Amino acid sequence: MRLERGPFVERHGESEAIDTAIKNCHAGDGQLLIFEGALGLGKTALLNEAKKRALDAGFVLLFARGSDFEAGFPYGIVRQLFEPWLAAASQEERDAVLSGPARLAAPLFEYGSGGVATGAGPEQRQAVLHGLYWMCVHLARRAPLLLLLDDLHWADVSSLQFLHYMEGRLEGQAIVVCAATESVDGGQRADINQALLSSTSAHLMPVSALSEEGVRAFVSGTLAVPGPDDAFVRACYTATGGNPFFLRELLAAAGAGALGDPRSIAHTGPRNIARVVLRRLQQLPEPLAEHATRLARALAVLDSPGEPAAPHAAHVAQVAELDAAEAADAISTLMDLGVVHDQAPLRFAQPIVRTAIYEHLPLPYRHRAHARAAKALHAAGAPSSQVVPLLLPLPPSGDAWTAGVIAAAGREALAAGDPAAAAPLLRRALNEPAPTGALPALLAQLGGAELRLRDPEALGHLGEALELTDDPVSRAGIVVDMSAALIAAARYEDALALLQQVHNEVRGLDRDVELRLHSEIVKVAQLTPRTRPLAMRELSRLDRTVVGEAGATAALVGAQQTFQALISGGTADAVVASGERALLQGPLIDPPDGGAQAGWLIALAFACCDRLLEADRLLEDALRESEERGMHLATVDLRALHAWVRFQRGMLAEAETDGSLALGSTDEAGVPPMGMPFAAGALIDALVAQGQTRIAMRVIDRCGLGADISRQPPYLPLVMARGRLRIAQGETEAGVGDLLRAADALRDWGTDCPALSPAAEAAAALARIGRTEEARRLAADCLAAARRFGTPRTIAGALVASGLATGGRAGLRQLEEAVALLRDSPAELERCLALVECGAALREHGQTDQARALLRKAAEIADATGAAALGKRVRMELAAMGVRARVPTRTGVSGLTPRERSVSVLAAEGKRNQEIAHMLFVTVKTVEWHLGQAYRKLGIASRGELRDALARV
Repeated sequence: MRLERGPFVERHGESEAIDTAIKNCHAGDGQLLIFEGALGLGKTALLNEAKKRALDAGFVLLFARGSDFEAGFPYGIVRQLFEPWLAAASQEERDAVLSGPARLAAPLFEYGSGGVATGAGPEQRQAVLHGLYWMCVHLARRAPLLLLLDDLHWADVSSLQFLHYMEGRLEGQAIVVCAATESVDGGQRADINQALLSSTSAHLMPVSALSEEGVRAFVSGTLAVPGPDDAFVRACYTATGGNPFFLRELLAAAGAGALGDPRSIAHTGPRNIARVVLRRLQQLPEPLAEHATRLARALAVLDSPGEPAAPHAAHVAQVAELDAAEAADAISTLMDLGVVHDQAPLRFAQPIVRTAIYEHLPLPYRHRAHARAAKALHAAGAPSSQVVPLLLPLPPSGDAWTAGVIAAAGREALAAGDPAAAAPLLRRALNEPAPTGALPALLAQLGGAELRLRDPEALGHLGEALELTDDPVSRAGIVVDMSAALIAAARYEDALALLQQVHNEVRGLDRDVELRLHSEIVKVAQLTPRTRPLAMRELSRLDRTVVGEAGATAALVGAQQTFQALISGGTADAVVASGERALLQGPLIDPPDGGAQAGWLIALAFACCDRLLEADRLLEDALRESEERGMHLATVDLRALHAWVRFQRGMLAEAETDGSLALGSTDEAGVPPMGMPFAAGALIDALVAQGQTRIAMRVIDRCGLGADISRQPPYLPLVMARGRLRIAQGETEAGVGDLLRAADALRDWGTDCPALSPAAEAAAALARIGRTEEARRLAADCLAAARRFGTPRTIAGALVASGLATGGRAGLRQLEEAVALLRDSPAELERCLALVECGAALREHGQTDQARALLRKAAEIADATGAAALGKRVRMELAAMGVRARVPTRTGVSGLTPRERSVSVLAAEGKRNQEIAHMLFVTVKTVEWHLGQAYRKLGIASRGELRDALARV
């Protein structure tokens, strides 16, 4: 797209000065008006405006433009001014204008005799200037005269002397001289130019850049867009600094498509800007032109966009291959021209100039400059965040120094908990290629980063690293990551065999590493029914090894014992006592990444034992620590369990948010198996409770649940969630099948813990569809197991199932007992369900007052938690008694629905609408709608206010 000229905006003062000069000229009072400013600020546009207004006022116009090519020719500007008019005039008109004293200038235009010799004496030069002045006077007597002089900074000395001569003789003459200039370098021209600018009779008008509102008007007028987006306008203003020429070129290069993506503006570098700016530098006297050009190009390489630290002048000089004095002169000149800021730090005045120069650097020069810049910064001790971006654009060269620097940056990113930044750096170092001796460690680090990103390439790189590594302790670190990757691929026995092999290799060499591998063996062996006996034996051996010790390993062993007690049929009190002992033995979070197993297992055990609040607090503390340490895998696993615990508490919005964050944008790759089923299961359950069954189905589809893994213990939370979803969709037989298969798989695994089993839910569902005999037998078994385990929640769940299956007065008594057991329980949804079932049974038995009280309490819980599905059931029961339940109008944070709260929390964390839509399995329009509803309820108007609004209670 080509834009010939931008709109004339924010030039009110300059326009008034032009109008005043024209008005005064008509009154016989001439004036010299000078517009001064840097390249591209619109001085020529002001001269064009002066031309337009003067022609409308009946002026005669003479125009000339300075040029570096003509700056050495005497009277070049003067000839440009007068020769076109003289050539077009009749003989009579020429004679009149060149009459009297004006005859002194006639030889200059070859209309007289004698000529004017270059180097003529002062008297002759004075005579020519006097003649030129009288030519202007004669022209002005015919009509008011406007002399327009553009790029005056390139005018030759003789022409500048003429302008200086005229400046003091304009009073009483109908002559306006309107000129545009930049600052002028040293020499005689600079002296004369400065004399003009400082003259008391000249009217100097400094031309400034446009404000942000001026940029808005310019964009609107140029692109014919009535109200351009604020972000787009701000991006244009930031890039150009309000320079109209740069702005016009930017809009032409970016096109109308950039209106929808303001971020593209920062990467737009129009060739014409580079051409004009560099040509301006090359017009400087040598060697300054060469030095300024080299320094500008070096600065374009070092002045990286978004980099907070500005380049040091010494580094720029080194890249430009200039000494300190040469660099200082070049920087000073660039400041005078407005190319770089006139104050520290050393940066381009307009980012678009940097981008334009950089984008159009010759590729060989760019590569050499990048290499010199990287080595200069590295030698000066600059951080890798400044050095590495200079190396990445270079083609691989086999340079050991380059590979080492990039690899070190990758390790730093990985240690800081940013595998997404680490992986491409480590791949780049690997492809340099890295020296042979560095390969094993580099492959291991890359595999570790890819593991945290759920990249399927992780296992291959870790395997290569293992083959190239001889040291047993180093091999142990690789195998721990390989084990996690194999578990993610459901290759549990392969992981176990590898751990056992390396455990034997490291035995007696490093006790801490040996214990870590031993605990990993226990962890993996617990995942399948066939290897669970091995897990129990190894856990017993491990326990004897660390008896009486304290520390992370002892805490992990204690946590594994707690989990073993949970799944082996221990009572809830015994499980809690074991977990409390483990909490005192050492830290629950321990590097390397993935080392959150102790905290995870204890939190799960506490949640199963009705210690939901303690489990929630423990997970919050562990999450905070894992995030601070940059332990990505640990954070994902902890957040996944956090989602599950919060669903148990009836915190649907929080469960949905945590579940979505844990699943992240990993799509089919998922997160580690310990986390993914819990995250997905909690997310599905939260959506079902809200009545969002279609969205819950999308979660199932994305996670995938093939027959080959649906009976494996790590995936059972997801299988159970699918069963509940199917029941909610009316596919009760299929849903009960999922729940019963999960219960059978748990028994095959070796556990009958009622807190983990969905058998009671299956019994309740069977009772609702009339399979009462089957439901009664199953509920009786569940109730016996629940009473042995000893937690109110598991007993109440079994009582609800038994009450529904039994029916009659006996069933009602069981439902009333369930309500009593859950009276103070933090498990809000189970309490609500017990109230609904008991209320419905009371209604059927004619006890309407008692039923109404329980159902109204259930309605309060359903409204408070956002459990729309239960809320609908409650209202149906109340309606059956002729009671109309009012849906309360809610505002503020407490008035947000779970979905509105989830969307708002993610938006407050800086997620874009598209990211939120992906994470919550909805469309972008749905996200926008929920945000609009949240804004209304919170009384805010923008995304920026969300964080503070959500913090208000």
